[in-house]
Amino acid sequence: MSVNGNSLAPVEPLTKGLRSGDNVAIFDVQATAQGLSGVVLPNISGVVISVL
Repeated sequence: MSVNGNSLAPVEPLTKGLRSGDNVAIFDVQATAQGLSGVVLPNISGVVISVL
């Protein structure tokens, strides 16, 4: 699933069943910067979130 912007709301249906102790992996994160002409940000490595 592709998510754009700074909200994870589009993945809510996929996260409703998560329980404490579950892990979620987010990968292929691409970032852009506004107002920094010519600056290219590197891709961000994968992130693992542990549900509390």
